[in-house]
Amino acid sequence: MSQNVHGDEAEELRVQAKLKRIKPIRLISSSDARAAGSYREIPLATAAEAPLSERASDVLQKQTGVQVNRAGAPGTQSVLAIRGMSPDQVEYFIEGVPLPRPLATPPNLEMLPLPLFSAVDIYPSFVPSHLPGANIGGALNFRLLRPEGESARYLTQVSQNSLLGTSVIAARQTGSSLNFVSFEQSRNRYEYVSNNGTPENRSDDRVLQRLNEDFTRAGYTGFGTLAAGKWQIAGLADFYHSDRGIPGVQNLPIESARRSEQRMSGAVKAARPLSETLNVQLIATTSFDRSELTDPKRELIAATRQLSESPQLLAGASLAFRTNTVDAAVHTRAKYQSIAVDRGNIAARHEGQGTANAAYDTSLFRVAAQTGFTATQDNAAQNAFYASRETVFSTTGVSASGFVALRPLALFDASADRSALEVYAQATSAFRSPTLYERFGDGLFVTASEFLRSERAITNAAGVRGALNCPASIICSWRSEAWLTGAKDFILFTQNSSRTLIAVNASSAQIAGLENEVQLHLPEKFLLSLRYTYLDARDYGSIPYYQDKYLPFRPRHHAVATLTLLFGQLRSITSAEFRGAVFRDRYNSYGFYLPSKILVDSGIDYTLSSGATHILNFTVKNITDDRETDFIGYPLPGRYYLVRWTAQY
Repeated sequence: MSQNVHGDEAEELRVQAKLKRIKPIRLISSSDARAAGSYREIPLATAAEAPLSERASDVLQKQTGVQVNRAGAPGTQSVLAIRGMSPDQVEYFIEGVPLPRPLATPPNLEMLPLPLFSAVDIYPSFVPSHLPGANIGGALNFRLLRPEGESARYLTQVSQNSLLGTSVIAARQTGSSLNFVSFEQSRNRYEYVSNNGTPENRSDDRVLQRLNEDFTRAGYTGFGTLAAGKWQIAGLADFYHSDRGIPGVQNLPIESARRSEQRMSGAVKAARPLSETLNVQLIATTSFDRSELTDPKRELIAATRQLSESPQLLAGASLAFRTNTVDAAVHTRAKYQSIAVDRGNIAARHEGQGTANAAYDTSLFRVAAQTGFTATQDNAAQNAFYASRETVFSTTGVSASGFVALRPLALFDASADRSALEVYAQATSAFRSPTLYERFGDGLFVTASEFLRSERAITNAAGVRGALNCPASIICSWRSEAWLTGAKDFILFTQNSSRTLIAVNASSAQIAGLENEVQLHLPEKFLLSLRYTYLDARDYGSIPYYQDKYLPFRPRHHAVATLTLLFGQLRSITSAEFRGAVFRDRYNSYGFYLPSKILVDSGIDYTLSSGATHILNFTVKNITDDRETDFIGYPLPGRYYLVRWTAQY
């Protein structure tokens, strides 16, 4: 009996240690990575910033080379860009399944709950050939949480914040399945300072309460695997519902407009080995995005209601050859997507893609390359554009990427101290076919443009990353990467009337940057992360007035420092973020220039084991009470508080 007691105590301590373990960012890519370029694996549920965070966007906004801008309180609306590109130039995937793209906005990161994902792979400037997509701004592939072992594990999490927000999460995990349910709602009542439309005159500023920014959302995600003979089959189901207010800009608030959104996705992957080195994979996905805007007072649109529906179907096959040193594959895909507004089809896209990748990887060096060809045909219905007839557009594009890395420590016996060093370089050429309805923002109507050209970009990057054992058993790791992107035919939005914008190929751009990060990690004691990104994104288009001006919403300086300290069952986490030199309009007006913005979050949690493992967390968000906006006219809350209880057994 005493042996069983000691065994139970040992298991309890092991679970506690696992829950309190901090997973540093992997700075050295895996040797079996299929991507022909530099990529990073960012832990999410186990990230250093996870105890301070409510959603995946909270962790991502603190990473190098990533820009997250918010149009409201937590949980409402945020968009992400990588290395100075635009949000619509980034592709989003969950386990390789593309996220549906709503008609009105880019995918909203606030709909992705943090505990659902173990990590996200960030591919800057290119989309790897094994993911079904093509774009110039890179890709994010979110990977679901996978437990260790076959025994069932259960997770429950309840959180409350002082903005009158509540969330509840429940999950059941086994080695072959995941069932995840989430519910969240918030009134998002907070005060902000309105400049009354006169930013130069502070005497008429008023303190107002933000209204109509509440939301309610619920979701379910299921994942499972099974074996059928030689076939390994995996399935994914994802359902999401949201109802939220559209508050408008601070000087023109919207009282009654609301948006109801539903997303349904399903995917099946089947893989079978044909020999010891050859295997085939089949994939089929379907998704449906529905968005209904209700506007009883006609504050946004001329009607009281607008319904948009967009189904998407995708099917593909891959043939891969893999050995210990060689990884090569070819992929073919076909995709169909349509858009209907108020039950009438306005657009449909047929897309075909073929890609190939090959890599040769040894302990000393890695060489990888990929190329892809994409052809699209867009069918625009009658009056899809202003007073237009039925039209068909066809576009084609070729993308390519090459990557070379050298690991000089392989010449020496460095395995004993787990040291690693990698010097690498990458060259990428990418393109993006425009959609018939280029849009962004809840409160803006963008008139469709029928003469858009594909966006194109060429990126050169080089960097170094490494890890070594430092004194006092501290694991030191670092990464530094510089890049230069030249982009042509950038799609920007210009004023078309008092209430509408139009998408045009208005600009070429040059974006240069430098990412640096250092980590000092003493297991079970502390983790210190220091990150800095320098970004120089300028307009070099044909319009003289805009030439050499900075592209908006892109901080020239972005620095983050995060310190985690462990004291037995207590854990302390503090994170400070600095954004500097941000122009918030295309004209580079100094009235909208943001010289600096400082956000500090700090929290503490306590782990208690009693049957289940319980973690109690208290966090103060935005300690500095910084209320500078990311987008002009969209206020953000100041300091608020977060309380969370997590149970795992």
